[in-house]
Amino acid sequence: MNSESHLGLNVIILGAISFLFFSIFDWNILNLNLIHLFITVYILSNIADIDNSNSKISKTFFIFYIMLFIFGILNIFGTKILVGIFQILVALLLGYYHSIIAEDSYNHRKFPHTFTFGFFVSIILLVFTSFPIFIIGILCFILHIIEDNHIQGAINKDKKFWNNLWKRVFSKHL
Repeated sequence: MNSESHLGLNVIILGAISFLFFSIFDWNILNLNLIHLFITVYILSNIADIDNSNSKISKTFFIFYIMLFIFGILNIFGTKILVGIFQILVALLLGYYHSIIAEDSYNHRKFPHTFTFGFFVSIILLVFTSFPIFIIGILCFILHIIEDNHIQGAINKDKKFWNNLWKRVFSKHL
């Protein structure tokens, strides 16, 4: 699926889920910070495709890296030198890592197409927003994996990730 399809389908499904939450829990999605909501739905509906350099989310993040780099330079020339250095380093590291993992083939589905990646991204979201936005983010990510018909592939990649992590961390200590 393309970015617009993921986004459109997720908005429709989230609308139905929101109606259900409103009916059962009296939880109104419109009481949330709408900017956080819109950004979350856009990013988490598409973040799994960040490993494809031609995806809209890759291009969006490329613009983010450039803006972060520019803000870092501005902060260095301002009064926040350490913040500026940190921003520049983060922009360069993220941009470099993104260039390594992103490819242009149909088989681009790597670690970003795992539930583990979606959970990590959603945890970052929880730190900076709210619990309802966190839940919406997780739902958007899971819907992306389902829409790509990649559930079994994601589970297999998750198993491989956690097995490798377990071996690296605990094999030295056992």
